[in-house]
Amino acid sequence: MSVKMLLILLALMPLYYGGVYVWNWAAASIFIGLHAVFLTVQLTIGRELRQVPFGALKWALVCYILVLFWMVLQWSSLSPEAWHHSLWRASADVVGIPYAGHISVDPYATYEAGLKLITYAVMMLITIQVGRTARNAYRGFIGLLIIIAVYSGFGLFAWLLDGAGFLWFDESALSGQLTVQGRMALPFVNANHLAAYTGMGLIICSGLMLKQYFSFVGGVAREPRGIRRFLLHLMSEQAYLPIAFVLLSTVLLLTQSRAGVFSVAVGLLTLIVGSQRASLLGVGVKRLITSSFVVFGLTTIYISYDQLVGRFVKQGVNLDLRGEIYEQSFALIQASPWLGYGAGSYPTIARMYGDREATYVLGFAHSTVLENVVELGAPGAFFLFLALGILMLRCWKGIRLRNRNQIVPIIGFAICVQMLLHSLVDFPLQVPAIGMTFCFVLALGFSQSISERYA
Repeated sequence: MSVKMLLILLALMPLYYGGVYVWNWAAASIFIGLHAVFLTVQLTIGRELRQVPFGALKWALVCYILVLFWMVLQWSSLSPEAWHHSLWRASADVVGIPYAGHISVDPYATYEAGLKLITYAVMMLITIQVGRTARNAYRGFIGLLIIIAVYSGFGLFAWLLDGAGFLWFDESALSGQLTVQGRMALPFVNANHLAAYTGMGLIICSGLMLKQYFSFVGGVAREPRGIRRFLLHLMSEQAYLPIAFVLLSTVLLLTQSRAGVFSVAVGLLTLIVGSQRASLLGVGVKRLITSSFVVFGLTTIYISYDQLVGRFVKQGVNLDLRGEIYEQSFALIQASPWLGYGAGSYPTIARMYGDREATYVLGFAHSTVLENVVELGAPGAFFLFLALGILMLRCWKGIRLRNRNQIVPIIGFAICVQMLLHSLVDFPLQVPAIGMTFCFVLALGFSQSISERYA
């Protein structure tokens, strides 16, 4: 039941521009909180549930708690006055009110960011508990693949209709993506975010097809005939996987996202490397994968050279604008490298100190990594990234240490690589629908990187 409930949440989150509005996020937080209460009641009444491996989680939890504590300190007025941003003293003097300073320039945004971090953490803990059984982990991946494929098909259908006023989507919000640039974006506003979302589905689909191959041949295959029989089996028994692969690949290309395509390609390569690390790939399947990459690359060049490949080599206004924002972010970091400006406060601080045109056009640092360093300061961002790195390292170790179901941590690790690469030059993880989907996948990978007998 818990897997189904989580999948229902993940299915609803992208419904309205990726869940970027406050009411979307508030509803998701309430949903996750109620789900956590439900699981707590189950444990209280004595229902046997597989334990969360807190021993393997302890260092990641320590880093998370340190980050959360720092966010609370940024938000509150209990920190030393010397740490407070000068804005608060100037405001108190001008307005003539009692001084109450903060590290954060926008305490409300910091408070909201803290709530989001808690929601993500609870989401991951629930998913880790649910994913302790391989059956639930595979159900989660299959359900998530179907959700991503449905939304991708929905976006493709809207794109073919030119998207003008389609259903509840505002024409003015989509005209820049659909009419001027001809790029697919629905159900998100930004085509790069659709590329990140679709890319996760593509990696999951590829991983599930590899899992089907391992199950069909019983491990490593040496004969080409085994691969041909497997392809026939896949088309007849698991046809939704190749169909989803073609659909997701098509949508990914139509987004014309340079960072999206590149990060997904690296994620798929990581999937192959992880499978090789687990000693799962035979000679025949290596040849098949290599041929598939060549065909995929040539198809990409043939179909979308003028749009996608042209965007890789083009140095236009968008790149200039990003360069200005990156320079602005580095300048902010140099001004306050240790304390930061408060979690969630980047739009506020950028408007105060940066180029107004660049800030109002984008509203983000266009790099989740840079934005976290600006907001949390270098130490806070370090512990946030360290917590994520610990979970990724556990997935990587599980690929080698586990004797079965290795494909689950392989998928989790590959999607981490994809999303982190994309987040260097964009902000997909700051979209709630993508952030929650990422947490769900990483938690499943982490959960299955540890033996089910682990207590």
